[in-house]
Amino acid sequence: MPLKDVSKVVVGSRAEAKELRKAAEVAAKAQAKARKVPKPAKAAARGGEPTRLASPPKRANVAPRTTPGAPPSPPTSGPAPWALADVAAVLAVLALTLVSKNVVLALGPVQLMPQVGRTVVRAFVLAAFYALQLAAFGWLARRHGTDLMAGFGLRRAQDQRSQEARPSSLGSAGLVVALFLGTETIAIGYGLAMGALGWEQPARLSSDLAAVFGGGGVGLVLSGLLVVLVAPVVEEFAFRGVVASAFRRSWGMWPAIVASSAVYAVYHLSAWLFFPTFVLGVALGWLAFTRRSLVPAIALHVLYNGVAVAAAFLAVR
Repeated sequence: MPLKDVSKVVVGSRAEAKELRKAAEVAAKAQAKARKVPKPAKAAARGGEPTRLASPPKRANVAPRTTPGAPPSPPTSGPAPWALADVAAVLAVLALTLVSKNVVLALGPVQLMPQVGRTVVRAFVLAAFYALQLAAFGWLARRHGTDLMAGFGLRRAQDQRSQEARPSSLGSAGLVVALFLGTETIAIGYGLAMGALGWEQPARLSSDLAAVFGGGGVGLVLSGLLVVLVAPVVEEFAFRGVVASAFRRSWGMWPAIVASSAVYAVYHLSAWLFFPTFVLGVALGWLAFTRRSLVPAIALHVLYNGVAVAAAFLAVR
């Protein structure tokens, strides 16, 4: 074989060897890729159905658990949903505090005190009487997840302000004045009618406030603070805020007004005052329900008690 033919064979053999090495490297890379392909892809390459990985289960929207004894969350709406159990609790508190007040004021040492001492003790006992009732109402409101002001509709929650428009203040003021004139007219007419029938108003009712706080300026101021300002708030919380509202949820508006007014009249422990107090309770209940607030009812109650206090102090002069 000539020399040039030998060189061609050698060169050709090297080229083939190089191509074989390249082919071997390509095959090795293909095998490496095949080993890295995930199992679902291999199954698809074999014609099988790829296996889907199970996704983790989604957590259900479960309400957060409350820790026993932890304070309730703040309210998101208006007055508390009072129930008949709350009525029983309120009436029990009213009865207990009323009996306790009368027992303390009837104690011998209190009766033997000079006039100034008796006035101070009576004012303190009456203030404690109302304070205990307000504390009980606040406790009941917290049991419903709200506070005293919001639970009795004296402060609305932010979301309720944007959704609910209450009746106008001017209209409420007009109704307060009209109902005040109406209830006072009925009370005066009732007193005249009972006097004509021989059933006179008991003397203690006209002089009771002056006897409790004294007939001077100090007695008038104490009566104005406790009887004219504080008592209407406490009684409206109890009888219209809880009693009437709970009765309404069970029986409807007018049965609730009538029943709560009867309870309110009995609470004053006077047969002679039952009818005018019942009429006042009906007016207060209707006003609270139709105006969707205790504020107009409290205003009417303040006016009514103010006239009674003024009449009581004028009667002893």
